[in-house]
Amino acid sequence: GGGLYAMIPEQESEMSPLLHFLQYDCTGPLPFAPQSFKWIFTEHFIEHVAMEQAIGFFREAYRLLERGGTLRVSTPDLAIYAAAYFDPNKRFFQEHYDILTENTPQMADWMTLRRGHMFNQIFWGFGHKYIYDFEELEYVAGLGGFTEANGCSIKRE
Repeated sequence: GGGLYAMIPEQESEMSPLLHFLQYDCTGPLPFAPQSFKWIFTEHFIEHVAMEQAIGFFREAYRLLERGGTLRVSTPDLAIYAAAYFDPNKRFFQEHYDILTENTPQMADWMTLRRGHMFNQIFWGFGHKYIYDFEELEYVAGLGGFTEANGCSIKRE
């Protein structure tokens, strides 16, 4: 499951920000007051929930961020995987295969470099429910209230 890292403004100093890792079910309301956080970071979470749950998460993150706060979302990029599908040398898929089979050797028993197989394993083999490119992530974040986005983070104004 996903968790979130959050910096709580009233508990930090300039020299040493206090960082907390908080683990909750992020598909529903979280037990914090509005505008409680300076930034929120989530990694490899958003692709594991349906789009409706993702919109709810963005709404909740928007509620929790102070004005000017930043939400950073790390997720596999559909555009990278789509481009890899058309690479005749299968470089990206080979790198992905090598990492997966090195970290989990038993995967080598069934994983192949066939494009269709790799594409499906990368997405659905890991429990992913919705895969985003930047345009789609920006759209869903917008439905959650965010109005400014860049390739690294989405900011609340």
